[in-house]
Amino acid sequence: MTHDKARLTDYVLGELTETQVQELELHLASCAACREDVRVLREAFVSVVDAWPVAVAPEGAWQKIAQRLDADAQSFAREEQVFVPPVSRTSRNVW
Repeated sequence: MTHDKARLTDYVLGELTETQVQELELHLASCAACREDVRVLREAFVSVVDAWPVAVAPEGAWQKIAQRLDADAQSFAREEQVFVPPVSRTSRNVW
């Protein structure tokens, strides 16, 4: 395996297939330079993620979204004459 910086970046970001991961990890076991590059890439990635501002939805935003989805689904159902159950409000997904 060659020293492919793009592949190392893809590895750190989790964008490789399982086979590609296995191949790269075999290479990393014997290549200190690439292991160091992976370490530096991970630190850079963590720094960017840590510095990224956190957005918080305004109060009631999720309820308004669910209401809009229900209204749109019911409108579609009337046009197509199909039954569309309302969006469940028993749990709230937090991303």
